[in-house]
Amino acid sequence: MNRLRNEDGMGRKAYEEEEEEEEEDDDDHEHGGDSGDNDADNECHEGLWGDDCEKRCSPGCRQGCHRTTSKCLGGCKEGWHGRGCAEMCPAHSYGYNCQQTCGQCVEEKPCNIATGECADGCLNGWTGNRCKTVCKPYTYGRNCSQTCGHCHQGQPCNLVTGFCTSGCARGWLGDKCIDACSKGLYGNECKDKCAHCAGNSTCDHVTGICIEGCADGWDGEMCDRRCDPDHYGANCQQTCGFCQKGSCDHVTGECYGGCAKGYYGSTCTTGE
Repeated sequence: MNRLRNEDGMGRKAYEEEEEEEEEDDDDHEHGGDSGDNDADNECHEGLWGDDCEKRCSPGCRQGCHRTTSKCLGGCKEGWHGRGCAEMCPAHSYGYNCQQTCGQCVEEKPCNIATGECADGCLNGWTGNRCKTVCKPYTYGRNCSQTCGHCHQGQPCNLVTGFCTSGCARGWLGDKCIDACSKGLYGNECKDKCAHCAGNSTCDHVTGICIEGCADGWDGEMCDRRCDPDHYGANCQQTCGFCQKGSCDHVTGECYGGCAKGYYGSTCTTGE
């Protein structure tokens, strides 16, 4: 009888212990299980990794990194490359995996590793944010902001220096052909002298035409033609008087050799 009572008591105790274990299991399941396992399933904030999210991802990661491997998610940002996206692009390269080459940045400085832009502008002869566009014809210099001078036959100048390699057009001088001929000169290399321009005026430095007309005694587009022997004065509009030799001074109208018989005066236009 005692043996049956002992066996029955032991069975009841085992049953009660089993029920308590099941209740604990249910309670654990209800509250998410072991706290360590729960932590392993959580993701770190972007930019962190490690068991306790205590480590920082490489600054070159595009979208943070994997919590356990630190592998960059989404690959590298523009301007970064290498294992773990931990290396910045070498000088004068930029972009995705550093596959692009910088343009012509001023003083050959490196460009922005992400965008390729030249922060301080371009070398002479180049333009654009990345300094990869050459100057348009007839422009040159820093950011192509200068205009070419008067090059021979209208040719463009050097896009870097602005020099006219083929020389200057008529009426211009200097390496850049931006200096007009000095007063009284015109033409190719300013070697020609203006003719007989009126007063103290000069001629056009390109064509040689007198700007204010011809001096007395001269005619023609260039004011280089003396009046005919029987004419004188402004634009050769005056007719010589009754000169002894039939001709007069082309400027003043004074008769050479005096007046014909019956006339007097400097121009021999007054009769007796």
